[in-house]
Amino acid sequence: MTEDKINKAETVSGQFQASAAEIDTIFDSYRELHNIYATSFGRLEVELDGLPAPYKKKVENAKKVFKNVKSTVDGRQIEISDQLYAQGLVLLVGAAESITKEMFHNLLVRNIRKITLKDKLSLPVNEVLKAKTDEELAELVFGVLASEGNPTEKLNFQNMQQLQGIMKGYLKINLEHALMAELHEYWQVRHIVIHNASIIDQQFLDNLTKAKLSTERYVVGEKVKVTKEDYDKCSSLLILLFESFDAEIERLKLNYAA
Repeated sequence: MTEDKINKAETVSGQFQASAAEIDTIFDSYRELHNIYATSFGRLEVELDGLPAPYKKKVENAKKVFKNVKSTVDGRQIEISDQLYAQGLVLLVGAAESITKEMFHNLLVRNIRKITLKDKLSLPVNEVLKAKTDEELAELVFGVLASEGNPTEKLNFQNMQQLQGIMKGYLKINLEHALMAELHEYWQVRHIVIHNASIIDQQFLDNLTKAKLSTERYVVGEKVKVTKEDYDKCSSLLILLFESFDAEIERLKLNYAA
């Protein structure tokens, strides 16, 4: 393995981009299938044009049939493409959430002495005394944080504003507010695709409004549309997020390894 590959594997952005590349293969496969259809239709048109004149009427009828079929395939291609990108966005955001959670856990374990713990965080004394290593202590802290009863204190990797607070509060990692606000929109889209059959509701719009995001493209009762442009933008923003994590980890001199 080259040094470049090793370095990428040890960065948060490298992990995310590897996951994103796996998701992208879904679209590559579908594009290839659609290209096969398009090529076949083009070849058939040429072959039909080359038939003898007596078959002209049959040729024209056949061409109409193929034209209709091609139109249907092209239309379905757009519809299926949007559906695939919606599911792809779900996978992309899910991968980002999982990697972020694992990163936080990793940083907690490796930097427990640098972590800022809130005064009201209640750690069971008997369990603290049993912890023989920093790693055992860190696992205890992580367990308590993950099960915190107060929703405002509980670790939440599904809400960008809370995630920003978690990273700042415990690890002193600064994340750009504008970036987190933009990503908030895609987390909300992921939520309604999974939990509301992609149907836009008022709560979805309210959540965007609270984050001062535009709701112009969304209409209550309609299905949310996820295009290739949406997917690509979400992917680019997530890469920026994980590059920001890498930069902050380096700036703060935190110990981290994938």
